[in-house]
Amino acid sequence: MVGQVYPSEKTQFRDPETGAEITQYTSVGQTNRTLYFTNRPYVCDGQHVVFLSDRTGRNEMFLLHLQTGKITQLTELEGQRNVSNCLHPTRPELYFHNTKRLFRVRLDTLQTEELLRGPADCSFGILNLNSPPWLAFEVIQNVEGVSLMKDGKPVPAKLNFEMHHQRPRSLIYRFNVDDGKLECVWGDYALLSHVQISPANPDLLIFSDWCGGVGRDRVWYLNLKKRIKAPARPLLGETQTSRGGHECFTRKGNLYLQWMEGDLQEDGEHQLMHAFKFLAGLPIEKVERGEFKRYALPEKMGYMGHHYTMSSGETWGVHDRWLTAPSFEENMSWLSVFRHQDKDPQTVVVKLCFHNGHKGDRIGLGAELTIDNQDESAFYTSFLGGNANLCQVKLAPFVEKLMKQ
Repeated sequence: MVGQVYPSEKTQFRDPETGAEITQYTSVGQTNRTLYFTNRPYVCDGQHVVFLSDRTGRNEMFLLHLQTGKITQLTELEGQRNVSNCLHPTRPELYFHNTKRLFRVRLDTLQTEELLRGPADCSFGILNLNSPPWLAFEVIQNVEGVSLMKDGKPVPAKLNFEMHHQRPRSLIYRFNVDDGKLECVWGDYALLSHVQISPANPDLLIFSDWCGGVGRDRVWYLNLKKRIKAPARPLLGETQTSRGGHECFTRKGNLYLQWMEGDLQEDGEHQLMHAFKFLAGLPIEKVERGEFKRYALPEKMGYMGHHYTMSSGETWGVHDRWLTAPSFEENMSWLSVFRHQDKDPQTVVVKLCFHNGHKGDRIGLGAELTIDNQDESAFYTSFLGGNANLCQVKLAPFVEKLMKQ
């Protein structure tokens, strides 16, 4: 029920290997997850975060008071997905959706209003409100392939490659949350995702496409002021075996993304794990001139970078990583602090804390981590103990160690 208050579930512990100080905020339900790594979960008052939980029996959004640990239910709407909602950066407002409808809930009054309703054969993607009042998102056509059957019921595949090969119709919108202006700014026959609007310029958007094995897998750049003469273009000179992904804007409006090299068809994702590179952030104005810097991950570490977030000064960041395991029978995932050094150039890494020790089926779950406004701690989703729970880890001693290397 909207407004229901749950008592604090806060506990504290230390990582047994690194000694990192960790606060765990949730313990009820199988799923308690923060927002996707392209969105910040911090409410504008600096005292709360929002998260998704299935503690009521289905996914709903909740408000967490960081100091007291008190939890308040914000929504009562079936069909909500994991981690795909967003907050207004300067007002106490949460924007959330189920598959067909998009809503706003005011966190001070808990009043909810429906804002948009999508087509019957489509679903909403990840919301993004980097640049108020413009909310950006994708609407994706629902397509179906062959399903496995278990006990007479269809079982969705972990990765539905058939959907990508069918090239669903995707549309990108931006919506003015103040005056209700709605604009469709781009469309394609591909699975478009990770749509984000620049916090420094509402006319600049980035997004990914992925149609598994049909010649795509690119990060695209769209300037709404130039889209007639210069439509959406790839950010980099990708080829079939070198491509960008997991792109995001920093709080300053610079751009970071990951660079992958290697043929995915020959050795699956295991080969990809050894070839992830981070691209250093740069002002979006320099994107067309290709002024990216590439920083290799240290091969000796034997891991793949996944989701990541940058400090406010952009001199260092935090990311989660997977240790390489060809069979994927055991998933050993860590958080690390990292920085780039130009002299090599490569990424320098210091291990922060363990966040996922599950076998097999948890390999694709990211920590969805973010750094607070004071750069003192990272907020993330941990999968230790069999369930997903919200955690926060103190960063200071690890950043100091990182900067000395």
